[in-house]
Amino acid sequence: MSIATRVFESAGIIDSTAKRDDRLTRQATRRSGLSLWEMIGVGGLIFSLVLFGMALHKAPWFSWKENAVSDLAGKRGVKSGSAIYLNTSCIVMGMSLMVFQLHFLTHFKRKIKKLGVLLMMSSSIAFLSMGFFPETTGVIHFYVSVAFFVLMGLSFIPFCVSSLIYNEYKEDIGTSIYQFVSLTVIILIWCVQITLEGLPPSAISEMTSVIPYIVWHLILVLKLSKEGDIEN
Repeated sequence: MSIATRVFESAGIIDSTAKRDDRLTRQATRRSGLSLWEMIGVGGLIFSLVLFGMALHKAPWFSWKENAVSDLAGKRGVKSGSAIYLNTSCIVMGMSLMVFQLHFLTHFKRKIKKLGVLLMMSSSIAFLSMGFFPETTGVIHFYVSVAFFVLMGLSFIPFCVSSLIYNEYKEDIGTSIYQFVSLTVIILIWCVQITLEGLPPSAISEMTSVIPYIVWHLILVLKLSKEGDIEN
């Protein structure tokens, strides 16, 4: 390597050899479109949302302000026929998210991100468990519901920390901002819910915290489909 090349690299005028090699490797592994497993995951999410819509259709008595989502699978939900749709939706949604998360686990190399993915997988297990243990099962449903929402919020933290420690926000400011905003929104929602209304939570607060979590998965999937299968 010539002296001039070293000077230009140190000044940032040209990329270093390591940076060029990393960029070339990413370009070589870059793929277009979603993989089969990613398409299965997206299809599962869509199907679970359809089932959720059918549960709402079967429950004209349901109120977003006065009821929790789990009420669709409670005693009134069993009578109106919405319970089977909500329970199946939870199971399909949890399994679909796990399809994404298994892909994330093999994709991310940093241990802190792997920790985040493991928390995501734990939350998905709790999510699908709500389908097996609906509101009619009593205290068991309460435990799996609390576990889901707590693990869901915690899963954002390792990714936010990784973004700060490794300066990932400089490369992908959009994803970093979304992760920080989502974590903040989830914390604020539940602080306000518990402080002003107490438990049980309303369906609005539940969905407002769950939707950013699901969208976050889709953002990561789209990011992987564009950048390939190499990540720090």
